[in-house]
Amino acid sequence: MEGLDNEKLITESNNKQIRLTTHRLRYHETPKRNSNFTSIMLDKISSIELTYYKSNVWLLIIGIITIPVLIGIVLIIIYYKSKRHVVSITPDGGKPIIFETKGMKRNFLESFIDKVEAASMKLKSK
Repeated sequence: MEGLDNEKLITESNNKQIRLTTHRLRYHETPKRNSNFTSIMLDKISSIELTYYKSNVWLLIIGIITIPVLIGIVLIIIYYKSKRHVVSITPDGGKPIIFETKGMKRNFLESFIDKVEAASMKLKSK
């Protein structure tokens, strides 16, 4: 990453996908086929959301009832695989940064969100 004038790295995730600097927030994901890169200037951030999505409990109930059957096992696996935590950072217009927090500790996420808000407010107050 080539920095802007006086730009300094504040923090980044262990997997280097999300990076916070004194001027912007960048998300870079490279799955097998696609590449997703989004950059938001900190003075344009309007909201940050940490959401926990959980699966429909009926999948688990039906899976337990039909456990002798292969379908029951598949439904139980789907139930547990569909749980996820997602962070959404929305700018004033433009594309939001949305990423799963897989492998990130809750303390890191709370600290990260605090740092994003502090850096954003610092730039907005100038």
